[in-house]
Amino acid sequence: MHTHKELKNFIKTNKLISTMDHLIACDKHGWTDLRFTQLDTKLTPESKYFLAINIDNVPHILYYANLLDLRHEIDEKMIKSSFIKGYDPKNNRVHLHYEKDGIFRIGNKRGIDTFYVQFENCSLKELAKRHNYSKYLALLGSKEKHIGIQTLLCELGVSLGFTVKIARNDKSKIFNQNPLFVTSKMFLNFSDLDLQNIIKKPAKEDIDLIDVLLCDPNNQRIVAAFEVELSRNYAQLFQRFSSLIQTTNYPIHLIAVGDDFYNFKANFNRPLWQYTFANSQLKYLCLDRLSEVLTLNKECSDLDASIVFKKLINDKMLPVTSFI
Repeated sequence: MHTHKELKNFIKTNKLISTMDHLIACDKHGWTDLRFTQLDTKLTPESKYFLAINIDNVPHILYYANLLDLRHEIDEKMIKSSFIKGYDPKNNRVHLHYEKDGIFRIGNKRGIDTFYVQFENCSLKELAKRHNYSKYLALLGSKEKHIGIQTLLCELGVSLGFTVKIARNDKSKIFNQNPLFVTSKMFLNFSDLDLQNIIKKPAKEDIDLIDVLLCDPNNQRIVAAFEVELSRNYAQLFQRFSSLIQTTNYPIHLIAVGDDFYNFKANFNRPLWQYTFANSQLKYLCLDRLSEVLTLNKECSDLDASIVFKKLINDKMLPVTSFI
C-alpha cells in the first residue's frame, strides 16, 4: 500500500478493527478532526482510536488505546472549560495536528496550555490478529508463518485450559515474542510430560521437537499433538508422531497443520505410515478451519471449552487401511 488512504480502506474492507473503534485518515499535512455526534453513540471502555497517516511518505497506523478516556479528557479540558482552545461547537468536533514521533496536538495553541496526546504504532498484523485470523495468517511472511501458527495454537490451548509444551527449538523464539508466556504456569518442559515407556534418545528428540503439545493439567498426559508443516517434509512429521505413540499407552489426537491436505494425504497413504498409525487418531487441520476455531473461541467466551476443542480436532480425519 502506497498511501494512508489505501491503508485505511484495507483495514475497513477486511474488518481489522472492531465496530466500537474509530478509524480515520489524516490529510497530507497531518491534520484530521474528531467528531463527537456519531462517535458518542458507540463509545465503550474498549474503544480504540486508529489513525492512518503518511510519515516520510510511508503509510503508518497509529492508535490510542482508550478512546473513551480521551473523550472525557477533551470534555474536561476543552468543552467544560476553556483551559485548551480549539473546540468547534457548531460541528461538535476538535482538530488534531500531527507533531512528531506519534504525538498529536489537540486544539490550537491559543489557550492557557497546549494539549498533546501520544499515539502508539500498530502494524497490520497486530490488527488482523485481534479481529481477522484468516487475514493475519495471510499477512505473515514465509519465515514467520510457522512460529505465528505455533503461537496461535499455544494461546488457544491455554485459553481452553490445557497446559502446553512447545518444541524445544522454537520455545525461546515464541517466548521472546510473547513475554506473558514466560511467567505463565501453563507451559511445560519435556520432563513434565507423562510418558510411561522407556524413552531412547532418538525418540526423546523427536517428541521434544513436536511443535505444540496440549496436556491435561491434572496429570500432564498429552491430549493433542500439533505439527505445523508448511514445507511438505511429511516424513519428519510422521516420524515424530510415531515416536510419540510408542511412548504412551493412552490415546492422543495427532494433528498435522497446514494448507496442503491432498499432498499430505498422498504421503500418508504409503503402507509404512498406514501400518504405523493403524490404531491412532491422525488428523489434518487446515488453516481456514484453525481461523474459524480461533474466531469462535474469541467471540463466544461463554462457550464450553470442550465444544471449541472438538471443532479444533475434528477437521479432516484420515482413513487407515485395515491390516488385520
